Amino acid sequence: MSEKNPLPPVLQSFVDELALCVATHGDKGSALLWTEADEHLLLLYHVWLLDRMSSMHGVPVSGAPVAAGSESARLTTALGQVLGRAVRAYYHVLPAGGASERIGFGDDEATLSVAEGACRVRLWPITGDEQAAPDLRLREGQSLFVPGGHVYAVSDVHTPTVLMALVLGEQN
Repeated sequence: MSEKNPLPPVLQSFVDELALCVATHGDKGSALLWTEADEHLLLLYHVWLLDRMSSMHGVPVSGAPVAAGSESARLTTALGQVLGRAVRAYYHVLPAGGASERIGFGDDEATLSVAEGACRVRLWPITGDEQAAPDLRLREGQSLFVPGGHVYAVSDVHTPTVLMALVLGEQN
């Protein structure tokens, strides 16, 4: 990272927490990250709003991942630099009562962060039994680390919910 263009402290703090979670749990399994900084939730929500406003057509409301706009670039670039990986950002926008089908990113790891709302996420190995999968309730500001080779499904959406998925590609 260039000293001429440092990240805002709240963005750097969020990137550092996600990177630590990925480094700690990357070879062990899923992990839930409860950030202690309210500013992290505000950051996610701010990035989401800017992405939504900068898109001429808005972001479609569906459980399927939709590529994030250019406003998430500072976040993906910073996380990619810390982890030494390519990072892609997606949104899941779900209406109240919405749910998603099985979603996965192949062998790539990912983090799911709730920018707005709350939902239940079931997570299981691609080759595993979906019915035996544990599920977690995620609320605004919480993040879930999804190991490579796992898929997830979102349900129990009682209020409109926005998830940001940061997909961690191969090592640089």
